[in-house]
Amino acid sequence: MSELWICREKTARHPFCVETLGLELYNLEELCYFLYENAAFLEEGLIGERMFTWLREELELPRLSQHLKEYARQGKNPVWCAWFLLQEAGMYREQELLPIQQLAREFQNWDEFGRRKLAADQLLKNEKYNRCILEYEKLLSREDASFQKPELLGDIRHNLGVAYAGLFLFQEAALQFARAYEQNRREQSWQARQEALALAEPIEPPEEFVEPGDWGELLLTLREEYKKKVM
Repeated sequence: MSELWICREKTARHPFCVETLGLELYNLEELCYFLYENAAFLEEGLIGERMFTWLREELELPRLSQHLKEYARQGKNPVWCAWFLLQEAGMYREQELLPIQQLAREFQNWDEFGRRKLAADQLLKNEKYNRCILEYEKLLSREDASFQKPELLGDIRHNLGVAYAGLFLFQEAALQFARAYEQNRREQSWQARQEALALAEPIEPPEEFVEPGDWGELLLTLREEYKKKVM
């Protein structure tokens, strides 16, 4: 962040509620932090009349409320709206907002299903394995998943496998890679399955004498090499 902000804006008597997360926000700093950390997962309608009214009446920021409202009326996706609010609030440097700006550009070329996958891919890239597994599973359980191309669903399964491998759950990773191959027919998924199965089996220590600490380091090295192959 560009500087230290500690409740420099008004604190609301009534919080802005993010109902799906059970989250209550009381000031502009909290709102900006939430938007910055969750830009890829903002729901349609979150940045709407309820937020405009809260900014205007609870935080007494009519100018910010009006500018955000006018920007949202242009039909921008939620990530663009989050970027605009963060820029207007001035709590983050321009350089810090570049990733959100790039994400907003990418989002505008995708439908809702594609945007959710892109967001989950970002979590995987950042090695937030547990959360990206949850997001990929949500994607696969959506009603519109059946209308997606098999290759795309297979790629989601492959990424699930990568996430499970990142948690060292190689048996589950192998299952996901196998299901991925059934749909996307990519050699990468089949090879990843074979690698995962090999790591899922107990690894025999080398014949030559190895110190216990060295054996642990060898196992870690094997796992790291595997992650490089499948990601």
